[in-house]
Amino acid sequence: MLCVRFRPLRGMYVGQSERNQEKAFAAIRALAPVVVIVDESDQAEGGNRDSGGGDSGVAERMRASSFNFWADNALRGRVLRIDSTNRVDLIDSAMRRSGRTDIKIPILMPDEVARKQIFEVVARKHKLASAISDFTPFARRTPGFTGSDIELALTTAYRFALREGATAVTDAHLTAALDDFIPESRDQASIDHMTVLALDECRNRRLLPGNAEAIRREIEARRAARTA
Repeated sequence: MLCVRFRPLRGMYVGQSERNQEKAFAAIRALAPVVVIVDESDQAEGGNRDSGGGDSGVAERMRASSFNFWADNALRGRVLRIDSTNRVDLIDSAMRRSGRTDIKIPILMPDEVARKQIFEVVARKHKLASAISDFTPFARRTPGFTGSDIELALTTAYRFALREGATAVTDAHLTAALDDFIPESRDQASIDHMTVLALDECRNRRLLPGNAEAIRREIEARRAARTA
């Protein structure tokens, strides 16, 4: 598999940003069929046109060029673009419309079942020798943890095991790692806001989590409690 990583398109000289963008588009056409992954896509192509800017129109020109490129029917079936973002509302609505972005998959904070699966996947990913037969108790005690939080906790448990000369991570090691771990401070209101945005943006019922309505009710209850 060939992986090509583009440098940042923005340049400091007049016209450089637009030239870099055109080179990237030409490379995508030449490599097709190809998958293009755009991380933090709310920051790509100049962001949202309503956000303003003082770049002499560079962002607007790049945005217009991007809209034209990704709306080209000749790319259909040959170029798959995958965007990831925490703030879908900051992506220009013209880029989010059908024809440019057809499928939108909400990826929410992991629930207990998902956290258990993440523990298992991380252990396999890092090839960690584990004597833990069931991660359910650890998934139960980690509400609000992201995948990266779980990965850090599990790799910390592995370091604890190595320090003791153990051959495998045990329940005691992971318990100690979780006791030691200080989760990143996260604003629940912001998480709720991004969750609702993700659910609202999805256009396929089959891609919504089965408990989507329950999630909405929980968020509404928290909002009501905050304003009471």
